[in-house]
Amino acid sequence: MPYSEARGPLVVDPYLWSPSMRSPWVTGLAVALVVPVLAVPPLAPSSAAPSSPTSAPPSAPSSGRAGLDTGVTRGAPSTLGRLNPVPPVVVRAANGAVLPGALAAGRVSRVRVVDGHGVPAVGVSAVALQLTVRGGPRPGRVRVGAPTMLRRTPATVAFGAGDTVANQVVVPLDASGQVDVLSSAPAAVGLTVVGWLDSATADPDLQVLAAPRRVLDTPRRRPVTHRRDTVLDLRARARAPRATTAAVVQVSLTRATRDGFLTMSSTGPRRDRTPAVTFTRGRDVVQQVVVPLDARGRVAVRTSAGKADVDVDVVALVRSGRSPSAGGLHVLPRRGRVVDSRSRALTPFQAVPVRLSGRAGVPAAATAVTAVVTTVGGRRRRGDVALAPHVSVRDATPVVVPSRPRVNRSTVVTLPLGPRGAWTIKRPGSAHVVVDVVAYSVPPAAVVRPPARLVPTAPAVPDEPRRLASSILVGSTRYAMGTWWTTVLPGLLTRRLVQFSRPGPIERADRRVWERSVKKDPLADPARRIAMVAFGVAATLASGRWDDARIGVPAALGLQRLQLLVARLAAEHRSQRVDGWGGGWQGSLVAANLGRAAWLVWGLLPPATQQAVARAVVAEADDIAGRGPLYLRDRAGRLLGASGDSKAEESSWQAMVLQLATAMLPGHDHRPQWVHATTRSALGAWARPADVVRADVVNGLPLRSWLGGSNVEADGTVRNHSRVAPDYMAAVAQTLDQAWVQTLAGRPVPEAARALVGPTYAAYTTVDYPADRYLAPGGTIYRPDSAEIYYPEGIDWGPGLQMHYVLVDVQAATYGVGDPTTARTYALLHLRAAAAMQQRYPDGRTYAPHPEEFNYVGREELVSQLAGQTVLTQHVADTAGQRWTNAHWATQ
Repeated sequence: MPYSEARGPLVVDPYLWSPSMRSPWVTGLAVALVVPVLAVPPLAPSSAAPSSPTSAPPSAPSSGRAGLDTGVTRGAPSTLGRLNPVPPVVVRAANGAVLPGALAAGRVSRVRVVDGHGVPAVGVSAVALQLTVRGGPRPGRVRVGAPTMLRRTPATVAFGAGDTVANQVVVPLDASGQVDVLSSAPAAVGLTVVGWLDSATADPDLQVLAAPRRVLDTPRRRPVTHRRDTVLDLRARARAPRATTAAVVQVSLTRATRDGFLTMSSTGPRRDRTPAVTFTRGRDVVQQVVVPLDARGRVAVRTSAGKADVDVDVVALVRSGRSPSAGGLHVLPRRGRVVDSRSRALTPFQAVPVRLSGRAGVPAAATAVTAVVTTVGGRRRRGDVALAPHVSVRDATPVVVPSRPRVNRSTVVTLPLGPRGAWTIKRPGSAHVVVDVVAYSVPPAAVVRPPARLVPTAPAVPDEPRRLASSILVGSTRYAMGTWWTTVLPGLLTRRLVQFSRPGPIERADRRVWERSVKKDPLADPARRIAMVAFGVAATLASGRWDDARIGVPAALGLQRLQLLVARLAAEHRSQRVDGWGGGWQGSLVAANLGRAAWLVWGLLPPATQQAVARAVVAEADDIAGRGPLYLRDRAGRLLGASGDSKAEESSWQAMVLQLATAMLPGHDHRPQWVHATTRSALGAWARPADVVRADVVNGLPLRSWLGGSNVEADGTVRNHSRVAPDYMAAVAQTLDQAWVQTLAGRPVPEAARALVGPTYAAYTTVDYPADRYLAPGGTIYRPDSAEIYYPEGIDWGPGLQMHYVLVDVQAATYGVGDPTTARTYALLHLRAAAAMQQRYPDGRTYAPHPEEFNYVGREELVSQLAGQTVLTQHVADTAGQRWTNAHWATQ
């Protein structure tokens, strides 16, 4: 099930897509493209930064899964894979500037497109890019290609003086994961990632050629005219396999004698006469087009008026012919028109949703569409037509198609569909827009493997830690099924189940708003709170800890309520509805708890709920795998953000959904990317500055090859909220959770899950804080023979936290992190303290109603989650044990 099935999150670009959808468009391009030409010094090839170990992720060994490297083998004639359309992501530098920016004539700018921008770090052999160019004082052409292939790449875009043009291109990658951009004249250039080719799939549908193959060269033949078809035996001239049913071609059109358009279709009496490329007399046009072939592999080319010189290069070959509802890319035999604003009202300056699925040959199961978008220029002003998946307006980044007065232009656009099978289209008042569907993508079926059956009974004579953990879980479930179900949940369900999910430069402001709201608003954070309770209830049922008498609700009713929680939360995900929850800052955390809750009782869920949960997990896993890693410092020790804002907790919670996805979807095409991202996050979250140069081999690679920076201080402590943060150090449990998750999937646990967490856990008892520099009384965070927690620089969440430390102690003792005797000692101390807190209240709550102990409004829901993690850690280890492996990540 490719990324598009989940209709994933869209990166906010406030310059292109205003939250209100009413502010005027920036003409032509993102804000960085309106800077004066040559305002940014170009990057010469010789000055390109060398690839660091993290910026050039490791390849799989030759004995492993084929195609797991970051690009095609140098010199390879082509690469096979499955196209994964993604929501548009503007390629930006660390400072937010659009890349590659302003280009000087003849100078190369090099941009890294993998490991970020929605593209994973491994298993990617090509990318689909939307290229937007604003010309300088004279006309020219732009080429885009991998560094080792640029010289063999024909021009990608032709532009006039002061003109703005766009084109979508499929670019094969080499091992660097980078693309070079070269312009023959000064221009401002922007790149937007709209898809990537998964080279690890077992069922490829696209063959991207390393070098384009010329199939039509008009200087050697007669010009293309409107009087007759120019028939190309494309299959033979491109040396394409017989299974090829369509092709992606690059058309270069020059010396047009009249304004018009070019048609490219299969031969026969019912040829497609819709425009494939529009052109204007005296202007060169370069455009990539998707064309179907007839049964003999031919395509007919003709102009609508006059004649023109046309060169055609084959860029990629499409293998289709399967059932229209089968997974993969499907090219329609005839383009289907879905939008024509000249005949159908499409209100100018407003974002209008237009449904594509179920129309023009696109099935309801389609999750992405490729279309030819033609702008019909008005009489006066320039304007831009903007298209985006119909998702949350707040989260949408559009693809922009420029228009000119009195000029018709066309370009190919590939975009995922929103949850309702629609795009959002916004046109200026000065131009009309026509959309003709060319192809669509359908995700393959996702097969979920349920977890191994847990022995539904506790040990006959449990020791005190197991008895206390079970008691706390049962108590929290009693609270969830009683007080919470009747007094808290109804209020939460009145709120839209969303989080602060906008990424980018406004994320820190969102986090401050979130922190204020979850300390004061009793109904804040509804999606996360519901997911935490669902996981706790599922853990109680799956581990056999359910006690009808103590909980006050029979297990059958508990299961029914769990099914309702899971179904409601899954139905509200962004893969299911517009403006749904997910993506951004905490979407993966919510999805991890939702997915784990569902997975534990998978066979007891309705098929519709199973499908919705799988979509949510895939969407969030793909989202995290397509981001770059999070670090406090880079490899040289330079701060990447605020000095007191480690990314350890965020990186570890992001990996939780990856852990789950690799376990519950073992046959998914994207599993290799998820495994790699999980391993890297597990190591990067808890790396210290000295770790970035270590040669220790972890899951097949030296640590220095995995790490792009560090998040932990040299002594093992974590700084968050500008202080030493014992509560955030306990987030190592989010990384160690992988042990019981993988064990339930019947797989060994990667050594990366515990390789670097030891120093952080040890810092609880080994790092001493003198009272003259820190808060009194000083000493260590864990106090000898006491459950008390010392916060050297204070805590802003409240001093009553206990379950955080219960979980990390139990996991450290279970998985051999640090000194096992110390871990067991403190686990028992903290379990006793947590149990005593819960015994104060008959309804099973742990914290006092007033916020002094813990001021997060979801504190009781968090107890349910942490208690569930604790019991599953113990229970899975008791009933199944765990196997650890240091094998290469690509073989797992």
